Amino acid sequence: MEPRPIPPRRTLALVNNASAERRAQGVRSRHDARIPGRNGAIYVPLVRARAVECLSDILGGLHLDRLLRRVGLPEILLERDDHFIPFREALALIEEAGRETGLKHLGLLLAEAGGFAALGDYGQHIRSAPTLAEAILRAGQHIGWYALGARLSLSREGPNVAWRYHLSPALRAHRQHACLFSLVHMRNIVRLAAGPRWMPHELRVEGTEPGEQDAVQRAFGERITWGAACGALVFPESLLLRPLPELGQAFSGVAAATLERDVPPADLVGSLRMLIRSLLPAGSPDAALLARLAGISLRSFQRYLGKAGLSFSELVEEARLGLALELMRDPAVRLTDIGLELGYSDSANFTRAFRRWTGLAPRRYRHGLDQLALAAD
Repeated sequence: MEPRPIPPRRTLALVNNASAERRAQGVRSRHDARIPGRNGAIYVPLVRARAVECLSDILGGLHLDRLLRRVGLPEILLERDDHFIPFREALALIEEAGRETGLKHLGLLLAEAGGFAALGDYGQHIRSAPTLAEAILRAGQHIGWYALGARLSLSREGPNVAWRYHLSPALRAHRQHACLFSLVHMRNIVRLAAGPRWMPHELRVEGTEPGEQDAVQRAFGERITWGAACGALVFPESLLLRPLPELGQAFSGVAAATLERDVPPADLVGSLRMLIRSLLPAGSPDAALLARLAGISLRSFQRYLGKAGLSFSELVEEARLGLALELMRDPAVRLTDIGLELGYSDSANFTRAFRRWTGLAPRRYRHGLDQLALAAD
């Protein structure tokens, strides 16, 4: 039986009604950005490292590691689906790369180069929706999996709808990169239903109008409004009923479960844990680095951790232990590689740490997992 299309008016009601939105977009509702130190929980805005993975290809021979150091980041494995980088530093990295090469609208070029592959499971889950209405709903529900510090909304404007991209006000610099990057991906989602050459009725972009607009006009057409409060695509509401090409409902369910499990927590400790996990292969991160990436002073950073009942060393140990236990469950990952993933260049140091955490040596712990798996079979 084919899935029933979702009426566009029902979709708009879900998005516009506050109580329904909290139910349907529980992930997103936790991610409304707060400037650190004001009115409730703070967190580190994060984005999947794969968002900027294509920088190396676009920049050609330019050394990306040098640009990473320039914006204050250690070397991060950008091709990893499970790695995050701070949103602020990601935007600074794109800005630095643009200055170095003279390339304009580099956020747009990144999205064009990465395509749906750069969105990982998030993109696959969206693509497997039955209609454009459902695809837009999924994109809003699960955007936190991809970017902690952004949200999507949909509203009616006469015969049209405006699909908007909202970026956290805590991210003050280079916002136009994020805006154009996200609008390209949103355009690609609409094109699944409307065809590969579809252009929006109107494009709205944050920031001042640039002197050179050729790349933006090629990507979106000539109806562009600059200086908007947030990025948006405007298009006929009737498009929401259009079906998407079928990709298989089996994958859709797997992707949804993965997205719900892997959304970064929207609190300081939870977002720091995700960031630490991404930084571990480059070595043990220090408190000063994490405080700077969180955008707060070292003293405030330590005070926030103290309120959570943690020290920084305990936070790093927790992140290492959690990642170690995950990797231990995958028999294809060698024990030496697990140690390197946790930032231990010496396997003996990893063995001592793992024994301290669990009371068992890594090899004995994995042997126990193997025995349990055999007993289950």
